[in-house]
Amino acid sequence: MPEVPEIEIMKDEMSASLKGRKIERVFVKHNADLSSFIEFDLFESLEGAAIKDLDRRATVLIFHLDNDRSFLVKLYTFTEVTLTKMSNFNENDTQLVLDLDNGGFIWFSGIRVSDSSVTSTENVEQHHFFDELGLDPMDKALTVEELKEKLRASRGKLKNNLMTPWVVAGLGDLYTDEILFDARLHPSLDVSQIRHNEAESLLNSIRTVMGDAMNLGGSSENNWHHLDGSLGKFDEHISVHHRAGQPCYVCTTPIKKVRYNGRFAYICPNCQRFKRR
Repeated sequence: MPEVPEIEIMKDEMSASLKGRKIERVFVKHNADLSSFIEFDLFESLEGAAIKDLDRRATVLIFHLDNDRSFLVKLYTFTEVTLTKMSNFNENDTQLVLDLDNGGFIWFSGIRVSDSSVTSTENVEQHHFFDELGLDPMDKALTVEELKEKLRASRGKLKNNLMTPWVVAGLGDLYTDEILFDARLHPSLDVSQIRHNEAESLLNSIRTVMGDAMNLGGSSENNWHHLDGSLGKFDEHISVHHRAGQPCYVCTTPIKKVRYNGRFAYICPNCQRFKRR
């Protein structure tokens, strides 16, 4: 499961198919990593309940149920959620399966017990999952001051912090490169020195790139696809990511792959000049 745009798209697509569907049976693969699902009252909360709605907070997918309970799953790159009519799932890859009353199934692969929880719907916003996650890049209420203060309270380089989930949740490598290019900011800028105008440009670029990603159906760089099997088209409109040696679309300078602090970034050396230490 890739980043926030793809999770948002998946949530919207699944909502159309799952609202009102009853969960008839829950299958948990019996291994050490998931055995304590029982502690979360998984079976009691899910079996027999109908799905009222789906929601997303940062990189957490939320299933609201008609019994005033909600099932929360934190999604990472290695997590996959599949809505299917197939019952012969691969037990080596699939840890949790929800059987639905219409003959469909929801498969969860690559999840860990620490990344899943059931809680009362009224207490979802106070769940501890959100204490561990940073700013939601698609939150329309996010302000420049919030972003600047979150970054300045951290340490290190700008790209590293944008990819750190407790600073900003769910941007990932591709989108971070594209956001920094759009904002004309260098990835190795020290976050403790970020200025108001830079944070403003950064927030505007986050909204621009996230909006473009949504409009283009997300990215399929990590093998993600829509429920109908089609691929996202954002990859066809990339400015810098994985374009090393190719000309910048703005100034024709060759895109460069740079390494710092053990991480790679793709930049235009001309458009994203490092202006200060």
